[in-house]
Parts: sequence; structure tokens; C-alpha cells
Amino acid sequence: MWGYPFAAMSHGPASAPLLLVPVKNLSVQWIEAEQLRDDLFQADAGVTAEGMTLPIQLFGPPCEVLMIGDSLISGAAASASLLEFQADSWTGQDMGQALVAQGVNVQNMGVGGHTSAHVWARWTADVLEQQPQVVILHVGGNNIGIGQTPETIAAAQQVWLDHLRQMLDSALGAKIHPVVLGIMPRTVWCIPNVYWASRARRAWNQAAQELIARFYANRVSWVDTDLLVGVHWPEGDPGNLDALNPALRHGDGIHLNSDGQRVVGEVLASLLSNRHSN
Repeated sequence: MWGYPFAAMSHGPASAPLLLVPVKNLSVQWIEAEQLRDDLFQADAGVTAEGMTLPIQLFGPPCEVLMIGDSLISGAAASASLLEFQADSWTGQDMGQALVAQGVNVQNMGVGGHTSAHVWARWTADVLEQQPQVVILHVGGNNIGIGQTPETIAAAQQVWLDHLRQMLDSALGAKIHPVVLGIMPRTVWCIPNVYWASRARRAWNQAAQELIARFYANRVSWVDTDLLVGVHWPEGDPGNLDALNPALRHGDGIHLNSDGQRVVGEVLASLLSNRHSN
């Protein structure tokens, strides 16, 4: 489907040879082999020496689809991404699995807690240098939720939009198709004294849609995550979808559970499959 000859992989399952491409520099380049789950390496690579360091990109072949952003991308709380790998928590449960099921090679570069500034700072290493065909981006929730107040949120929105435009320009310049996920609802913002954050989230998403329609029509894909995982909060604004669907959310009210990841992932798989076949 995607014009690549190698098997579907995500986070480097042990089904393919380990050393397929030259090592590329990532924002987090080295990890300790002793932190890795044994089943990722022992069968195909024989990497068992404690304390041995390996370049992180040795997990597998070049990715076709790269996901980058915050913890909603990395798969929290069910999973950790390649860049935040923890031996006891990695389960491979993220929205990329629906693409993997279609035979697409996916690389997850999400990092929990990251804002647009963090993502932009590692954009060259973690996106451009990996040369994917598609980049899926979710970022902005932490821009709103970390250190902001109702008085500072307008300025924070402009910073986020500036970063978003830089990422889109950079991706398109490198012939990478961007898919932007709207900032996802957060049930923890459905409380009267912090409901301003939910309103900001909706405003930021609207601003991003207007930016894409004005400057990137037919070149950037937008996914309305409210329609996928949001539900109405009765105490909120009319017509809002500001809370996460209880059937699709983790208990923290911020992250998706495995069903939520699957719902978003299936939409992404359908979107990219349709785009690729046209």
C-alpha cells in the first residue's frame, strides 16, 4: 500500500532485522539496553549485555508514519513511546496500532508533558531526519494546562499557533504530509473554576482550523477529536463536547484508554488509506 518492502512494525517488534538503516540522530539518542524488555532484542539481535548502550533508531526500518507530540500521542497511560521507553510499562497500545494492522510502519515520538515549544525544539531530529511520508501531530494541551491563567492564555495561544505554523511549513517543505489532531477534550477541565481552559481549548482548535483553511487548504489534514472522543458537559456552554467520553478515557480524565486510542487510530488509518489511494 505504501510502497515500502518491509514488514509492518511499531516500536520495533522482533519480527524484522535490527540493523536496516543508518543510525540517525534523535533528540534522545541513547538508552540503556538493560532498560529494554528482553523480548525486543534477544531473539533477533542477541543483545543481553547489561549496561550496553544502543542508538535508539536501531529499533527498526525507516518509518512511513511518524507520530509526535505529548502524552496523548505517546499512548499514556497504557503505554510509553520510543523516546520515553520504560521496560515495565511499554505495551504497544497507542493510536498507531490501527495503521500497523494495515501494514504501515509507524514510529511513535510522543513525550508526556511536552508543549509546542518542546516539540518544535526536537522537530528536526525527531521528524525531518526520520524522513516519514506522514507526520501525525497532537500538541497544545500542555500549553494550556501548564502555567497558564485566564489572563495569559491569549498570548499563549499565539505562541502555539506560531509553533504550529513553523511545523507545518517545515513538514511540507520536506514533502511530509501533516495530520493535525485537534487538542483533545479534558474532563479535568470540566470544573467551574477551570472551565476557562476548556473554552481556550475550543478557541485554539478553531484558530488552528482557520489557519489550515487559509494557508494550507488540501495540503494539511485536520482531525476533529471532539467528535471522536468528546461528550457534552451539562454544566458547560451550549453544544460543548468538552469532556472525554467515559467509555474512552483513562481514570485521570486527561488520557485515552485502549478503546479511545483504538477509536482515534482507526480514523487515522481510514484517513491515510483514503488519501493514499486517491
